Amino acid sequence: MTSKYIYVLGTAGSGKSTLVSVLESTFQKYKKYAILVNLDPGAEELPYQPTVDIRNFISLNDVMKKYKLGPNGALIVATDIMVNYLPDIKKIIDSENTDYVVIDTPGQLELFAYRETGVRVLNSFSKTDSLILFLMDSFLAQRSNVFASLLLLSYSIQARFLLPYLLVLSKIDLIDEEKLEKITEWSEDLSKLEEALQEDSAMTREIYLNLVPIFSNLFIPSLIPVSAINNTGILDLYSSIQRIFGTEDEFSNE
Repeated sequence: MTSKYIYVLGTAGSGKSTLVSVLESTFQKYKKYAILVNLDPGAEELPYQPTVDIRNFISLNDVMKKYKLGPNGALIVATDIMVNYLPDIKKIIDSENTDYVVIDTPGQLELFAYRETGVRVLNSFSKTDSLILFLMDSFLAQRSNVFASLLLLSYSIQARFLLPYLLVLSKIDLIDEEKLEKITEWSEDLSKLEEALQEDSAMTREIYLNLVPIFSNLFIPSLIPVSAINNTGILDLYSSIQRIFGTEDEFSNE
């Protein structure tokens, strides 16, 4: 069996681990076997039981003591050290003969995305049959300038990894319907986003004029609003994952 890999990325606090847990139960519902991989050496608690946990290979406290580092420096070193254990992790994954491998990436997005670790992970696991879920925190995305920043960040992730990706608006249970509609409108009509940016008191005219040509040439994949707390949008996300992998004929609305 060829496993399909789903990498869950997003800024700290965007709800990655909670969504990973919900995805596992959703796959189970549709008779798919998924294993969960935690690649965050700094995770204190997880809302799921990972099949592979990087914390079993790397102790953040040991790294702090050995290299005389604080928590942030130790996270950087621990993430870099992770590459030494990728063959062991891949061996465990292969032994599971699973349909899906859902990978929970470090809370600090830059540690996985912009250091060599992320690329090494993809090359070690699989660059085919792989998909990125990029989470945009809806609570932060209510401001047009923050939404624009997250959108550009998602494009930098796409450029970095060159994989299919889905744009997920997470934690929508934290915002009201009016704000959700506004964010959705920005994603569907960039001219609306440009109008909002122009009206933003924090946005200087120079910055706005530099952003407009960028957004004029962007293609935004459909934004999928979800809540891992009340399961809103989870079926839409599951269906989109199936379409990306070409297995939509297996999808059922049961």
